[in-house]
Amino acid sequence: MISSGLQKQKNLHKKTVKIFGPPGTGKTHTLIERVLKKYLTKGIHPKDIAFISFTNKAVNTARDRALATFTQYTTDDFQRFRTLHKYCRRYFEEEVFDPKDCMLDSDNRLSDDNFQYKDWSLGIYDKARNTLQDPRIVYKKESYRKDSLDVFLRKINTYEHYKKDSFIDFTDMIERAIDEVEFPPLQILILDEAQDFTPLQWSVIYKMSDKVKRIYLAGDDDQGIYKWNGADPKYFTTYFPGKKVIL
Repeated sequence: MISSGLQKQKNLHKKTVKIFGPPGTGKTHTLIERVLKKYLTKGIHPKDIAFISFTNKAVNTARDRALATFTQYTTDDFQRFRTLHKYCRRYFEEEVFDPKDCMLDSDNRLSDDNFQYKDWSLGIYDKARNTLQDPRIVYKKESYRKDSLDVFLRKINTYEHYKKDSFIDFTDMIERAIDEVEFPPLQILILDEAQDFTPLQWSVIYKMSDKVKRIYLAGDDDQGIYKWNGADPKYFTTYFPGKKVIL
């Protein structure tokens, strides 16, 4: 088991390029001009390239610039240019439930009538799922606790019961993709804004990488602004192996 793990790390290192750079150094531009167009020019079809980023803006920028140069393609050819959640969404038929669209009232019932941006306990629960930790442990690490542990656990139970057999949420999509989805082979996997992905989300990238010939990661660990939800820049800087390029 250990030797196979080391071999996988060695294989990842051989086929991975990690692009580092602070704001303004052209990370996304590099991904588009030096990486993306390089392979499209060689005749690799966009459907054999996955461009995954944390934001729709970065994905749309990459797709639109490629379309402007390679006019023989259409938007439909770039279906693998998506945020990670949208990339996983295509594999599931259930309706997606956004936790922002409901709140837990004082009786721990879910209500769609009163809008509240993310209940505190559900936020901590989601952080635990994204960091692959027991919710109780994450709860106890919080310096500020809006709910008691009993209320915290009751809200989790209520939330999961509400979703059961009817909805999946954004994190469900990631968890189920890891367990259930057989990702197709790809020529190129590009991950932009890599510093903003959580350990759970990186598990999807690891799974996808098994059937990818070349991987490009780009990011800036100093720009990691989503640590509150479990993002861990170390997966980009340290844990995922690869040749480093500094802009």
